Amino acid sequence: MNVPTQASPDLGAGLLPFLPEPVTLVPGSSPSPVWLAPRVGTVGALIAGHVPGRAGGLDLGGFAEVLHRTGVLDSRSITLPGAAVVLPYGVRIIERFSDLVKGRLREAGYAEYDYPFLAPVDVYAPTSELFDVSDRLLYAADRAGLAAGTPRAVLSPTGEATVYTHWARIVRHESDLPIRSLRRARYYRPMPTGSRSGRGVFKAMEAGDVFEAQSCLADRLAAAHEYRALGETLQRIAADYTVPTLWSERPREGNNGAVADTSVGGDVPLPTGATVQVGCLYDQGQRFSRAYRVAVRSHGEQRFTHHVTAAITRRMVLAHLMLGLRSDRSLCLSPRTAPDQVALIAFTPQAQSGADRLSEALTAAGVRVAARSAHPRRDAGLWQAQGVPLLVHVSAPRADGDTHRVVLVRADTRQEWRLHLHDPAEAVTAVRVALDGVERALVAELNAYVRARHVRLSGNATAEDMKEVLAARLVAVAPVAPGPAVFGEVASWRSGEVLGTRTDGVLRRCVVTGAPTEHIAYVSGRI
Repeated sequence: MNVPTQASPDLGAGLLPFLPEPVTLVPGSSPSPVWLAPRVGTVGALIAGHVPGRAGGLDLGGFAEVLHRTGVLDSRSITLPGAAVVLPYGVRIIERFSDLVKGRLREAGYAEYDYPFLAPVDVYAPTSELFDVSDRLLYAADRAGLAAGTPRAVLSPTGEATVYTHWARIVRHESDLPIRSLRRARYYRPMPTGSRSGRGVFKAMEAGDVFEAQSCLADRLAAAHEYRALGETLQRIAADYTVPTLWSERPREGNNGAVADTSVGGDVPLPTGATVQVGCLYDQGQRFSRAYRVAVRSHGEQRFTHHVTAAITRRMVLAHLMLGLRSDRSLCLSPRTAPDQVALIAFTPQAQSGADRLSEALTAAGVRVAARSAHPRRDAGLWQAQGVPLLVHVSAPRADGDTHRVVLVRADTRQEWRLHLHDPAEAVTAVRVALDGVERALVAELNAYVRARHVRLSGNATAEDMKEVLAARLVAVAPVAPGPAVFGEVASWRSGEVLGTRTDGVLRRCVVTGAPTEHIAYVSGRI
């Protein structure tokens, strides 16, 4: 491409403050690793380094096949588009993610509730005052109810109806506020059609693991503070989970204007050349409190509450896995996020006691260990394919006076660090140093990926320049004056859309209209 550009933004410049420090910190003096070349073959680079659509790249079908082979999920057995069976390793990955999300939201003051997935049909009547829900509901009824046209229940498509119906009953006085509710939800929506249909594991009628935060606040000032604080929490979650995410204010086209004063979306650029939304934040004002009659009463007056909501979804896990996929079709997970940081293998019964001592020492040091393999050679290959950051082999002394041999194998490069120790438990510090190295390398790779995948257009760029960026299936970061006409013009090119905008206080010329603007837009294809 030959387009006018500015320097590509780093992850902290308009994107996300991404992994400023690795998770594994080794205090004091520590051994310097001596990494040797792999014994057999080499591991591929991050598949994110490949140009989208070129040889060696990735499509969603290939990604689903990798997830099945590595025991994450099976999207083939249930013949409904987007439906998948999450396999045991996938469940462990998601539970690790769940712990991270819930931990951050609890730190922000949110308490977990469990709301039903089924709701009476009439709880959606207030929502229909804001926008048409008739084609967004899946009804639950027995045969008689269907025949009579009177289904009693709806499978929840979002959380507002059940949560706000509950709040309408329990909120009476300002002392009842604030409410900060966290829920792990499963939502049901009609099958996507048109340009958003058939998008593999990222799109389905049944959306599991939607981690939703909803707050009920007394006034506008409290809502504004909550909006900022909750947005910062979403950014921390994405950074914790090593997922580079574009956070921007969503265009008000569609139903956003009906449900929120302002909304922010979080999008992840995928190696396939499209982006996927993984999170959102809404300042709903008093729209839903008025519709559902959630109000405090004081001195004969009724004041409707203000609501701020946010969600992080399982799609962040899928994006994380895709970004950790390497060109040899193995995963490589960050030590920060992997359910197992170390896969510990003793190939002979004589080495098992030494491996057990190392496993106990690592666990005591806070390292997550997978050990005691029944089939060590077979499972070593599976653990490497699954992306366990560090594989550790323990060999017993061959004769009296010999040392144990402990070999550390990195998942990202397959390089080896060989140690000779009287007691394998002495390898704890070396393991932590190695994990630290793997994480730093992955962060550097993902930073390079983000810089390569974004093209920042200058104020001298034109619409043709942006079209060229989109044709290359990259993300354009460009001056764009917000508004339906401009957003519609970009969408009419049929190669991408405005994900959202930000302001940075610098006046530039809109690449679409030439009008002056302080707004920067992220423009890309989307799943």
